[in-house]
Amino acid sequence: MVVKVNIKDVAAKANVSIATVSRFLNGKTERMSKETALRVQNVIQELGYVPNDAARQMITRKSKLIAVIVADIDDYFATEMFKGISSILDAKGYTAVLFDSDSNKERELELIKIVGEKLFDALIIQPITNKESEIKTALKREIPIVAVDRELSDATVSTVRTNNFDISKKVTNYYMRQGYEKVVIVTGEIVGISTREERYAGIKSVCDNSMLVEVSEKDLKLNDTYDTLKNILISSNERTVIFSLKERWLLHLIPRLMADGFMNSYGVVITGFSDTDVIKAINPLVSLINQNPYLQGASAAELLFDELSTGKTDRPQKIIISGKFK
Repeated sequence: MVVKVNIKDVAAKANVSIATVSRFLNGKTERMSKETALRVQNVIQELGYVPNDAARQMITRKSKLIAVIVADIDDYFATEMFKGISSILDAKGYTAVLFDSDSNKERELELIKIVGEKLFDALIIQPITNKESEIKTALKREIPIVAVDRELSDATVSTVRTNNFDISKKVTNYYMRQGYEKVVIVTGEIVGISTREERYAGIKSVCDNSMLVEVSEKDLKLNDTYDTLKNILISSNERTVIFSLKERWLLHLIPRLMADGFMNSYGVVITGFSDTDVIKAINPLVSLINQNPYLQGASAAELLFDELSTGKTDRPQKIIISGKFK
């Protein structure tokens, strides 16, 4: 018969209070002597005591679990961002748990509701909704929140994002100086997605001669998108920049543009946001914007840990990580 050891047994054997053992298990050893901490540790090892995490969570209301909601797990940006988050949180003793909203606002709000109902200590979110109030309403409890990649219109929480407006303006300026006359912007729905709104505004601030080719988030092969883009290029005599606001669309479009001879044309160039080296491998001459999702995730985790360790959530910080055009 196996006798289950509990925290009372450890306290009695070490000749300390249950509260002292509890503080030791939670890493709060500053209020006890080194000798006491060592004695408790030795007794735990001697008795083979395994803390009951579920019971501890009920007492402390802390789980050491951080919810991370991303917009689309299929995107390299999301996976690299999650790696950055996990690298920091793991080192701090926390575990990141990934959720995918699948670029669907209703699903996102349902996931936020689930996070609020479970014992997560905090939330890092790449939001579909652009309102912090909707996130907090769905949560129904106060926990630290950090928004990453996208801005919230009524934000009182910390955020990490790319300098979307400035880098889009810089790149458009570069091509206008090269003699290009028109920009065709390949994008998903713009309204309500701050990242795309900022990028679009940056392009428009330089070039009024622009047009949108909107991509459905569910259009995985981009057949209709390519047909529209192809017709625009064939019917225009203007030197044109194809500016994609998302890497996945570039991966579908560049091989077809190359196969149809557009990339060999003096009048057509393609650029956009990219987070891998795949496109460069396909066409080394393409110049792209890299926005370092790993660093964004790590920075978001650092901000969150600061709030968790200090308990201060009323001083939101904004970190803007400059994209690199190369």
